[in-house]
Amino acid sequence: MTTPVLRRKRRPGTREAAEFRSGQSDSESEPSSTAMTSELARRFYTGRYIVVFRGHSTSEAVFALKRASGLQVASSSDFDRHASIAPGLMGSAVYLESLGVAIAEAPLDQVHQLGISAANRLQIVPERFMFTAGSLRLDRDYLEGYRAGVKAFVDDLLAHGESASRRLPAATLRAAEVDHDSTWGLLKTEVSASRQTGRGIKLAILDTGYDQNHPDLSQRVALSRSFVPGVSVQDVSGHGTHCLGIAGGLHKPISDGPRYGCAGEAELMVGKVLGDDGSGDEGWLLNGLNWALENGADIVSLSIEGPYDPASPVLPQYEAIGTRALDAGRLIIAAAGNYSIRPLLTRPVASPACASTIMSVGAIGPDDRAASFSCVGTSASAVDLSAPGVSIESSYPMPRTRKVESGTSMAAPLVAGIAALHMQATPGLRGKALWDTLVTTARRLPEGPSDIGAGCAVAP
Repeated sequence: MTTPVLRRKRRPGTREAAEFRSGQSDSESEPSSTAMTSELARRFYTGRYIVVFRGHSTSEAVFALKRASGLQVASSSDFDRHASIAPGLMGSAVYLESLGVAIAEAPLDQVHQLGISAANRLQIVPERFMFTAGSLRLDRDYLEGYRAGVKAFVDDLLAHGESASRRLPAATLRAAEVDHDSTWGLLKTEVSASRQTGRGIKLAILDTGYDQNHPDLSQRVALSRSFVPGVSVQDVSGHGTHCLGIAGGLHKPISDGPRYGCAGEAELMVGKVLGDDGSGDEGWLLNGLNWALENGADIVSLSIEGPYDPASPVLPQYEAIGTRALDAGRLIIAAAGNYSIRPLLTRPVASPACASTIMSVGAIGPDDRAASFSCVGTSASAVDLSAPGVSIESSYPMPRTRKVESGTSMAAPLVAGIAALHMQATPGLRGKALWDTLVTTARRLPEGPSDIGAGCAVAP
């Protein structure tokens, strides 16, 4: 079946994107379902709708879409390798079988009829624009503050001598040392000491694609697909290449420098779900998720974020998708977001990481404390686990080959790689059991669970 053409939507500009990320704007409130033509809606929403089905079989969902709403409906199973994209024609929809959601392009009143007929067995939400969750651009004030923090840490070690060293976790001391063989994040998480490689585990990175010509990655990707219309999987922004290298870069990289990759023998899958500017329609992400799960991904890493809406802190589509993934023995891991400015301000975990069924990963620095930008858990959305996310070296598009970046975007793929190591170490460890293992084996840290979750992820 031919893949339908997706109409290009207007992207938010720089100021609008900043408002979108923070959940704030000139308007005091989020647009209601009856006001989707407002200026705010045009800035932050694509104009399509996501329909979340609950307990429906594929045939029931497709029938409901056709019968109740009168939409022309395609199912993801109709497409080669399950790589459908969002509909491009008004009055049409595509149902993503592995996710249990549909993306509909239709007038609101037509979609609303579907909700009425389903008697609360489904939910309808507007489709949003999505963005990369980090590479945080560090300004001078942040760098000076970070340098002061590291200096204080070293001064304390020198002042208290061996007695202080004995009180600190061994992994902390190793991470504070200079190591020319592995990056500090691999030392902190004990990846560099693990005998596991991730062999036999399928690990998917959904992001801005990857550099297909990178010496450390060109032979590492088993399957790739772009869900950005008219754009190849080749990475332009560098964000996807950086995240991919952290999760699955070679243990002995060809590029000059220390090891930066975690699961160097995992079977890597790359879905390009964000454009070259680092933004994209939510439907691209959902199609990428469906493709990854249909093609057997054991672990999916998302360094992608949408806005936090105080009126609806947890979006139903991600709760449902995470549940389906766990039930199928899969694990979705997502970056918690970079909205905080500690100690002045903390912001809650962003979507999709805010879903209770998707593992949310915060970032820590070498001092074992939450990074200044890392989002915080609330009663509605938790930080489940943390990993190094400050000054992380990894692959970058040619000719540069490597770059140092910071963000929860860097922490999430590291946890995904560590999850692959645990799966290899314990055959049969999947889904919720894998989640529980990551949490119970995490190294406890000084701060509370709202900041760093269960602690720092540790390799087997």
